[in-house]
Amino acid sequence: MWVLDRDALKEYLLSLEKIAALDVHLVLPAHRVLIYDLRGRVEEIKQHHVRRIEDILGIVGSQKMSAAQVAKRMRW
Repeated sequence: MWVLDRDALKEYLLSLEKIAALDVHLVLPAHRVLIYDLRGRVEEIKQHHVRRIEDILGIVGSQKMSAAQVAKRMRW
């Protein structure tokens, strides 16, 4: 069940901050290449979400739109 009173993106971004605070020299992800700069990668992920939010706000403006309508207009 989808819980609407949670801010899942905020929770995710806060978890990234916790991860960035770790003293890690090498990350072995399941996908992509090895990560030698954890803090840099965390920053990339955060900036990705900022760009997505800006894109969505630019599309929606003050209009009422469904998620599908927004997705059709997004830059993928």
